[in-house]
Amino acid sequence: MKKLISIILLSTMLIGCASSMVTSNCELAKPYGLANEKIKNENVEYQTAWLNVAAGFVLLPTLAVPIYIVLFELFEPVKDKK
Repeated sequence: MKKLISIILLSTMLIGCASSMVTSNCELAKPYGLANEKIKNENVEYQTAWLNVAAGFVLLPTLAVPIYIVLFELFEPVKDKK
């Protein structure tokens, strides 16, 4: 039971690793994945969220966390494109 609670707590903390970013024209750029590429802001440069990828790899036995990360949190905003 303690192990299950620890896994749930760890996965909850690690899922929120990718952050949003406010662009120079006051738009909110959110992380995106394969399922929600339509929210990608073309004026923002994105990179792979390696911390989320590592968390997904560590929590691979849960299946839910890696699937969520790949579908919704794979790329994070870094900076405005100039």
